[in-house]
Amino acid sequence: MRYPASADEEGDPVALACARMATFAHRAKAFLVSTPTIRGLSRIEREYEASDQRRFFVPCPHCGEMQWLKFERLKWDKGQPGSVHYLCDSCDQPITESAKATMLAAGIWRATAVAEDPGTVGFHISALYSPPGWQSWESIARMWEAAQGNDDALRVFRNTVLGETWVESGEAPDWQRLYDRRETWTNGTVPAGGLFLTAGADVQKDRIEIDVWAWGRNLESWLVDHIVIDGGPEKAETWAALERVLGQTWQHANGAALKIARLAIDSGYESSAVYTWARRMGVGQVSPIKGVEGFNRSSPVSGPTYVDATEGGKKVRRGARLWTVAVSTFKTESVAALAGCGRPVEGAGYPRL
Repeated sequence: MRYPASADEEGDPVALACARMATFAHRAKAFLVSTPTIRGLSRIEREYEASDQRRFFVPCPHCGEMQWLKFERLKWDKGQPGSVHYLCDSCDQPITESAKATMLAAGIWRATAVAEDPGTVGFHISALYSPPGWQSWESIARMWEAAQGNDDALRVFRNTVLGETWVESGEAPDWQRLYDRRETWTNGTVPAGGLFLTAGADVQKDRIEIDVWAWGRNLESWLVDHIVIDGGPEKAETWAALERVLGQTWQHANGAALKIARLAIDSGYESSAVYTWARRMGVGQVSPIKGVEGFNRSSPVSGPTYVDATEGGKKVRRGARLWTVAVSTFKTESVAALAGCGRPVEGAGYPRL
């Protein structure tokens, strides 16, 4: 199974497991094995890059040159996976799959880097090395062609067939297109398409900053207000001011007054103070959140889990309900939505600027 990026309040579960081995340091061994996920966010990628990065080298049946198999050297005629062959890195001669069994029998693991820790070794292998009767080069070529134009299928191919991390595609939104797409509405008012309000609060050392968003159909959104409360989380008046924001109303274009339906507050800084305030406000309107690394499109928000809170200097077990958020998932979706702001027709997730 895949471990989460964080084990509640204790941190990375892999690091925790390794820490538990300290008692047996003279004979302990940690064995990490996994399919990689997203480039730069993959735990197994990080561990492999810190190792001596061993690859399985096999000899070319034509020139004998030892080499590790790369997908880029697998060649076939487009639309004809049956014509697949491998081009030798050295002599460029085509190698048919019938030679693979002999090549594998003569193969050897070789380090391709110097490990950060001399006691760490790492191994990488792809489906190109599958023994005869397992996954063939022809089936790999067929899968690659079938995946074209589908990012989800390409990601599965990269992760599970090649054992490589996936690089998220897309570009940062062009500032001029974003600027040209701007609309006009009065700050502090809710445009006609807004149906309800949510807010996000970020707790800092000397202030709390709040963004209030209106949400409409198809996840269209409008930034309605930005509020800064001066004062650190150690001051009672800071939390009193935040409580007043919960009671505040914003006028809708049709004349109605809307309150914040739900406020999410980041618990990354001064968690105890955040939990205490959230518990006092109740679960109906306030949700403490904590960002975690990595992507999780199937469940980008998970929880709640119960965490201890403090009330009047006394610890209250399971006093607050914490939600965890896969930050990278939402960042990727936000960039994708902003990148489409130049479109003449709005779609799901369309941010109004």
